Amino acid sequence: MGPLEKPLCLFSLVLFVTLFSSTINVASASDEEANALLTCKANLQSANDSLLTSWILPPHDSGSTNASPCNWFGVSCNLDGTVIRLNVTNSSVNGMLDNFSFSLSPNLAYIELSINKFFGVNPPLICSLSKLIYVDLSTNQLSGNIPLEIGLLINLETLHLFDNQLNGSIPQKIDQLKSLIELALYTKSLSGPMHTLTNLGNLTRLYLYGNDLSGFIPPEMGNLVNLVELYMDGNNLTGSIPFTLGNLNNLTVLHLFNNSLSGSIPQEIGQLKSLQSLTFQTNNLTGSIPTSLELSSNPLSGPIPASLGDLTNLEILNLHANRLSSHIPQEFDNLKKLVELVLDENQFFGNLSELCQGVKLHYFTVHHNQLTCTTPKCLRNCSSLATARFEGNQLIGNIFEDFGTNPNLVYLDLSNNNFYGKFSENWGIFPNLTLRIKVRNNITRSIPPGFGKSTQLERLDLSSNRLVGEIPKKFGKLTSLEWLILANTLSVYEYLKRGSLAVIFNKDEEAKELDWPKRVNIIKGVASALSYMHQDCTLAIVHRDISSNNVVIDEEYEACVSDFGIAKLLKLDSSNWSAFAGTYGYVAPELAYTMKVTEKCDIYSFGVLALEVIKGKHPGDFITSLLTAAVENIKLKVVLDQRLSPPSPEVEEIVNLNLSFSR
Repeated sequence: MGPLEKPLCLFSLVLFVTLFSSTINVASASDEEANALLTCKANLQSANDSLLTSWILPPHDSGSTNASPCNWFGVSCNLDGTVIRLNVTNSSVNGMLDNFSFSLSPNLAYIELSINKFFGVNPPLICSLSKLIYVDLSTNQLSGNIPLEIGLLINLETLHLFDNQLNGSIPQKIDQLKSLIELALYTKSLSGPMHTLTNLGNLTRLYLYGNDLSGFIPPEMGNLVNLVELYMDGNNLTGSIPFTLGNLNNLTVLHLFNNSLSGSIPQEIGQLKSLQSLTFQTNNLTGSIPTSLELSSNPLSGPIPASLGDLTNLEILNLHANRLSSHIPQEFDNLKKLVELVLDENQFFGNLSELCQGVKLHYFTVHHNQLTCTTPKCLRNCSSLATARFEGNQLIGNIFEDFGTNPNLVYLDLSNNNFYGKFSENWGIFPNLTLRIKVRNNITRSIPPGFGKSTQLERLDLSSNRLVGEIPKKFGKLTSLEWLILANTLSVYEYLKRGSLAVIFNKDEEAKELDWPKRVNIIKGVASALSYMHQDCTLAIVHRDISSNNVVIDEEYEACVSDFGIAKLLKLDSSNWSAFAGTYGYVAPELAYTMKVTEKCDIYSFGVLALEVIKGKHPGDFITSLLTAAVENIKLKVVLDQRLSPPSPEVEEIVNLNLSFSR
């Protein structure tokens, strides 16, 4: 044998002995566990034959030396072949848990024996299984006390002992189960005081209902910040509800009914925004109901309980962004102390209650629902109202009758509804208005000058209505105004029958009616409008989309500038940069390259428009030729609209003057 072969031979021998001894140990452990389960089986009864047929050892004459129980019903093993799970849930097993030799399965992590007929006391030996993660002994006939040794199961995450006949108190040692996530002890007969449970920081679900627990609710329970469900109803708890429960921000269920609690409900309870189910009935509670109830951004569904209308001291009700449906209860008329009512982004339909009878309502939102009614008449005289949002419904009503006398209004949005009528003179006299007022409905007539008194107004959107007339001169005093949106609203074609210049130029007969004196008058009219916007307003208004589509003609052939949808106010203390806007072929090169907005943007567009009025069509590439050729070398015939007779000398002079300015 060579020098290399001797070490290899020795290594092989050691490896063989190691593997052989490991196999013997595994086999020995499996034998012990199998025998222990068979001993237990001998003392159990089951209507289910699966236990009897699978829990058997192989025959002696089979030649098999493997007595592993890993393939038995309800038994699971790890890779080493030792038992880690025992699950005979709902198997109609009848017997005592004392028959299980738990100490022979030290690796057990899961014991699931629920919904059977086990009786007797909880064997303390279970508590010696330090690797236990999950224990479910619920719905059996176990009796006696919960073993004090329960505190040894430091890896335990789930403990279910409910629906048994256990008695005595909850062991204080249970507070040592720091890994516990779910604890269910509703056994009907547990008594004594509640313990602090302050070390159970991972606990998410605690079920203690239906017992005879007494004493105070420990204030330290407010430290269990991961709690999602807390059931303590049906006991004999006394004292007040700890205000510290308001720290449980993840709580969705809080049931404390059928106790003997006294005192008032802490205001902090009303701040639990995740709460879905809250029950306090059948106690000795006194005092006022929380004045704030925050239930926003949950998946709550169905109708609002009419009983909420009984909370007559309620000041804040926030149901924002749920899935609530049906009508808003008429009983809400009783909530005369409401300061904030937030019902937006749900699926409500039907009528709105008379919600402002208490004259305290400050913040009211019902936007993005399916409401089809008129607005509450009381809102008209609700002097306290500061924010009101109704957008995205199908509300109807005369806007003159429903709104306009709310002196403290800061934010109003009525857009995307079916309001009609005209603004009254009172509209816009909102001295504190600082945000925006949006109205996109079927509002007619002119814009009331009163809007000019809302000097703090930042955004005004009156687009997509049927307003006519001029922009009030008082708008020049709105020095805080950032957005003025009048798109598709002023001077619409229904009132200016001749339509836009672009429409007229596309129809030969109508274009011929637009003779040279009328065309000169149109150019003067647009120039006058731009002069007013650029020079006469306190803050210059740049239209940014002067084109033949946005100049409309009335019956007297007077020109009106329309569609201020992308207009911009020029602020003296601002750089006035903007994204690209306007109509291709009319946009000033300096805006296209620098994105800086000045009055010159409109002046360039006006020059293009003036040439278009003269030619009867967009000048196109003719603009480029103006930059390279002398005006005296351009034949006038090339410039003029050939559908008209030649102009008079006076008109020719004006045309030549326009050509000079266009350079």
